[in-house]
Amino acid sequence: MNILFITQVYPDEEGCKTLRSSSVCHYWTKEWVKQGHNVMVIYCYPNYSSLFHWIAKKCPHYIAQFTNGTLTQKTTNIIEYQKDEVNILKIPMYKFCPKIRYSQQIIEHIIDTTTRVLKKKKFKPELILSHFDNPILEIAGKLKDIYNIPLSFVLHGYAKDIRRLYPNNYQELINKVDVWGYRSLAIKEDFDSNYGKKAKSFICYSGIPDSYIANIECQAEKIKGKICYVGALIKRKYPEKILIALLPLLKKQEISLTYIGEGALKKRIYTIARKNNILTQVNLAGHISRDAVQKELSNSDYFIMISRHETFGMVYLEAMAHGCITIASKKEGFDGIIEHGVNGFLCKAGDEKELYNLLCQINLMDRQTLSTIRMNAIKTAQKMTESIIAKKYLENVLNLLNKTYHNNDQKSMSN
Repeated sequence: MNILFITQVYPDEEGCKTLRSSSVCHYWTKEWVKQGHNVMVIYCYPNYSSLFHWIAKKCPHYIAQFTNGTLTQKTTNIIEYQKDEVNILKIPMYKFCPKIRYSQQIIEHIIDTTTRVLKKKKFKPELILSHFDNPILEIAGKLKDIYNIPLSFVLHGYAKDIRRLYPNNYQELINKVDVWGYRSLAIKEDFDSNYGKKAKSFICYSGIPDSYIANIECQAEKIKGKICYVGALIKRKYPEKILIALLPLLKKQEISLTYIGEGALKKRIYTIARKNNILTQVNLAGHISRDAVQKELSNSDYFIMISRHETFGMVYLEAMAHGCITIASKKEGFDGIIEHGVNGFLCKAGDEKELYNLLCQINLMDRQTLSTIRMNAIKTAQKMTESIIAKKYLENVLNLLNKTYHNNDQKSMSN
């Protein structure tokens, strides 16, 4: 199948690196190529005023607190490149600053460039898969009309921006989508409450590399009481709340806490630890490689991140793969994958009192119960590898389209 994949977040070509990026979309596309599909990625690359790029470069951790998007380097070049046999067309798009709408001139430029390159490559798309709403929802809808093919759109965040950015035609844009995907159950419920339930929809999860799945019989020995946090040290992730919740246990030297990541709250965490004389119990490891993260998780007893507006949180799954007792946020991106008390635990986002009480409850559990929870976590992760999840993503879309197009007496799509 010829898949046209449209996104504004994607790994860049060699030599160009965004200040904060994500490979989440590439984890799907590279697996589809392995499975025999032809994939063409249209990477709509955000550009802003030079002043914003300068500020983002000088203060990336400060800017990261206010945006979930990528912080890019400014460029005006259209670039074609390949990554893991996936063909990528990178088209820069400009607006003055984040959070505002792109001009129609920019939208038309992206569409004209896309259709021209696809024609030159003799690539005839059969299906559009698209991610991130601004401006991809609008671009994908226009390309659907041009190629007269089905469109699936996956929402990565909460849905209020669609109405805000497109007050006059948001319903028209929404109605053009044949299959809706949501990165979490919480995002789906938010969309449903704002725009109504969609008959054809699915939850679009991510997977972890097969190599990260821990061998159940060869687990690294856990360091008793070692708690790990992996993520940006920013306000919405509440990393300091974990430290505050754990203070009574840290002062008794019953546990240790390792932070992996950088961010604006790093100094505050250090200050709290110093004032409470627990610096020896708190390790601020900074940014380390993904493989190094796996080593830290493999010997960690617990993994805790009680953030809000967490789209998915791949690191939760990585921690579960290593058999960590994992604590995530209620009604956020991982609620639905973690079942409280079965394969992990859930806590109200940013609530240090609830977290402390939960940890006290966990400490009272017998060894066999905790062992069962760890094993259940590993089994959950084993079912969510990159290859399995990518295949399931495409199957979900095609199955829903088959039903839709069959009901409309149109030709069904098949793999």
